[in-house]
Amino acid sequence: MSKRVVIDMETGEILSEIKYHDENYGFNKSVVDEMLKKATRVEDLDAKLLYNWCKMTKEINDYNQIKLLGAYRDKETEKRMIEDITITGYTARIIDKAHDFSGMIKCNHKSFVTNWEELFETIGCSSRPTQIKLKKFLTSNNILRRFRIGGKDGGLTNRMILNPFLFRNANYSSQISIMVYQDFIEEGVNMSTYPIRWLMSLGYIDPEK
Repeated sequence: MSKRVVIDMETGEILSEIKYHDENYGFNKSVVDEMLKKATRVEDLDAKLLYNWCKMTKEINDYNQIKLLGAYRDKETEKRMIEDITITGYTARIIDKAHDFSGMIKCNHKSFVTNWEELFETIGCSSRPTQIKLKKFLTSNNILRRFRIGGKDGGLTNRMILNPFLFRNANYSSQISIMVYQDFIEEGVNMSTYPIRWLMSLGYIDPEK
C-alpha cells in the first residue's frame, strides 16, 4: 500500500491523502469509464481509481497540477482587452506577474499580491481613474479574483489569482486556481472528464457548477 499526499506548491498546505495499491490495483480506460457510467452520485466516484488514471495519462503531473485544454489566451477576452491600449498594457503586466501554475500574482520572487492596492503598486498603475477602470475590467471579465488561502502561520491570507481558463503561462494549473474558477470549467472543451470527476470526488469542485 502506498500513499500520495496532495500539497499546494505555494503554501505547503496538504489538500488530500490518497492510498492506493502500486502493483495490485489493475485498471484501464474501460474500467474507469465503466465506473463513471455506473456512478449516479458523487459518492459513487472512485477517487483513487480516477487519480491513478489521471497520473497514468498525464492529466495530473508530478506536482499534482492538472492539465487544461485549449489555448493559453482566450481570444474573445483579448479582443475586449485590446480596445483600450492602457488596459492592454496593465493586463499584460498582470499576466507576466502571475505564477506559471498557480496563477497567483507575485510582487517579487518571494511575495504574493494580497489586495488591489498592492496589485496597482506592483504593475506601476498610480492613476486613480485608471485604477478604477482597470479593476472594473478585470472583475467584470473574470480575469482576476481575490481568494482567501491558508498562510504560513496557520491563518488565512488573501491572494489575487489569474483565471487559468482565460490566461495562463503553462499547460498545467494548480488545483486551487481551478477551484477558484470552477464556474469556467467546460467538460471536454477546456478540461478532461477524468480530473473533473476526481476533483468532484474529493469535494473540491461543486458538481452543480
